Amino acid sequence: MVSKRRWSDADVSFLTDNYGKVYSRFIAEKLGRSIGATQSKARSIGLNALDLFGLDRIVKDYTYSSDLSYLIGAILGDGYVHYYLQKKPKKSPHYYVKLSAKDFEFVSAVREAIGKVVGRYNKIQKLRQHKKSIWAGNRIFRVQVSDKSLFYLLKKSLDDLKPYIEAFPCDFLRGFFDAEGSAWIVDRKTRARNYVEPVVKYCNTDKELMDYVRELLVSLDIHPAPKMFVTKGNLCEDPKPCYNLHIYRFDSVRRFMDIIGSSISRKMLSF
Repeated sequence: MVSKRRWSDADVSFLTDNYGKVYSRFIAEKLGRSIGATQSKARSIGLNALDLFGLDRIVKDYTYSSDLSYLIGAILGDGYVHYYLQKKPKKSPHYYVKLSAKDFEFVSAVREAIGKVVGRYNKIQKLRQHKKSIWAGNRIFRVQVSDKSLFYLLKKSLDDLKPYIEAFPCDFLRGFFDAEGSAWIVDRKTRARNYVEPVVKYCNTDKELMDYVRELLVSLDIHPAPKMFVTKGNLCEDPKPCYNLHIYRFDSVRRFMDIIGSSISRKMLSF
């Protein structure tokens, strides 16, 4: 009979030393526990497995890359990660990373980044906005991949993601701008003269993330307006505050377009 005793320090040490190197069945037998309990304990102490059945391989650590940095920015802006347990015909876990957007150029760039990071290129799906959306019926595009290592990476906190981001900050800022940014030209008319003013904007409901975006921009000698203003985002019954960061200074907008830019042609300003 399998014991239900508490995990001792020696048990945890044995699990840590052997998990991912031998079959979980072997570890469970040595510790007098079920395979499920062994795998559950492993996950609770951060030993995440790629395969819940058979040999449990430790989740892959991705190296820093421009594609991964871009992907982090895009997913933090417009994507999400989702766990799904398929029960039929047999239990099969799926760890999805998904992104949907109306801009094919953007979704195509995300697909390319995913392909370079995980090594496979999934098809882009064509969908229609949900009937409850204010844009119901409009065409959108989606790309998704089921990859547990990428899933666990993108579920990390912002602080844990910063090393990946700061290795390639321009790529992260481009991915986040593709997802959550806009750019336009304003015609200004005064008594003295007429002129145009280029504007770049980021907006998101996560204040911590927006403050970090500001820090990255300033570190690249791109200077946003001193304050962010708050609007209501997420068009729903109880919208969250949305933080808007603007770049007005001509030299900063030019530098932004030169070193960050966008994968979406309509967001690129030329002046």
